[in-house]
Formats: sequence, C-alpha cells, structure tokens
Amino acid sequence: MGIREMSELTELKRQGDVDALIEVLLDETRDGTARRFSAAALGELRARQAVEPLVETIDDPVVWEQSMLALVNIGDPVAAAPIVHLMYETTDRLHKKKAEKALKRLHKKNPDEVEDVLEAYEARRQRRQTKKRKKRR
Repeated sequence: MGIREMSELTELKRQGDVDALIEVLLDETRDGTARRFSAAALGELRARQAVEPLVETIDDPVVWEQSMLALVNIGDPVAAAPIVHLMYETTDRLHKKKAEKALKRLHKKNPDEVEDVLEAYEARRQRRQTKKRKKRR
C-alpha cells in the first residue's frame, strides 16, 4: 500500500466514512494492509453498521484478526458467536489464543450474552460427540 492510499484511508477514518471503509474491507482485490487498516478503523470508530461485514470477514485469512478485534471494540454481542466458533474450530494455537483473548474482552462488555453463546456452543458440541459415539457402536 502506497503513501497516497494510506492518506486516503486515514482521511476516510478521520471523516468517519464508515460506508467507504466497509467497501475497502470487503474488496478482496485490495491490498491486505488497506483491508486490515479499514477493519481496525471501523473498530476504532465503533461503527455498529460494520458488525455484519466484520463478521463476514472473520474467517478471511487476510483480515480475520483485525475484524475480530474491531468487533470486540464495537462491543456488539453478535460478535460472540463467530469468535467462539473460531476459538473452538481452529487448529492453529495462535488463532485459538487470540480468539480466547478477544472473547474475554467481549465478555467484560457483555457477560450474559457471551455466557449464553458459550453454553449453547458447548451443548451443541456435546450433542455432536454423543452422535459420533452412537455411530461407532
């Protein structure tokens, strides 16, 4: 990403142009640095209208971490489910650790909602394990 593009993105952030930042975030043809900057900016702006696009990009290998952190900064409890999913389903220990840390931060902001998501996810996992055991018999 060049100086000109960085200046443009910084100006979008300064102006609070959430729609333009979302557009950059979702544009997979854009430079990864620009997309990561956009995700971080959306989190710093606490842009609630960016929650859905950030959730969409949480499994994108280019921007997953910045999207996850932006969701935590926004503080919307909707972010709990994709972060819990990432935490339980990833095989990458670094990703798991970062997801756990993000979930703890989100839990401080929305303890009841995060607890509900964790309980529901754990119940679902237990049902799957029970089905697997029954099939093996």
